[in-house]
Amino acid sequence: MKVKHTLFLIALVFSFFGFTQKKTITITVKDSLEHPVSNAIIFLDDVKNKKITNSKGKVKIKIKNFPDYISAYSELEGFETIEFDESLDMTIIFNSSSLTKGKYVELLAAEKTRKKKEKPEQYFADIYDYLRAKAPMLKINGNNEIRVRGYDISFHGSSEPLFIVNGSPTSAISDIVPSNIKSVSILKDSLAAAYGVRGANGVIIIVTK
Repeated sequence: MKVKHTLFLIALVFSFFGFTQKKTITITVKDSLEHPVSNAIIFLDDVKNKKITNSKGKVKIKIKNFPDYISAYSELEGFETIEFDESLDMTIIFNSSSLTKGKYVELLAAEKTRKKKEKPEQYFADIYDYLRAKAPMLKINGNNEIRVRGYDISFHGSSEPLFIVNGSPTSAISDIVPSNIKSVSILKDSLAAAYGVRGANGVIIIVTK
């Protein structure tokens, strides 16, 4: 009886470690011509992983729990997502529409919010006062006209940036209460290009509580 009891405990221990053992998934990222994409950033669900793809477009990641979907971002190729099918070898292929997907920058804003340490509250009279203090990449004149530095001249007749508040484009930000702001991200150049013509003068992403 003692021998059976001991064998049962051993089997139980191995069973426990089998369920909790980390698994390694290999992710391969390719462009539309199926060439490997290096330095691609990987997201498991909406959480950015610390590892990036190597010169062969591959990255190996150890996980405890399977994600629902996997995403990849490349500055040259854009953003692409696939559903996870519980395979340990997944491939993500960018296509012609990948560059028009701007979800990556919204995920980064959320990532910064999660990691941001609590700081003492500061008082700001309005959102323009807040942006003057918190966003040195912006130029705000006495009439509260906002420009992203480096976009003073526009070929489209306007130098106003694209405002995105909680995921929706808007032209009205004056009613935003500064104490309700969780994060502000300013996008330029290739990151702003993900928003097409609308992002020609830069993009300002605001997330509120």
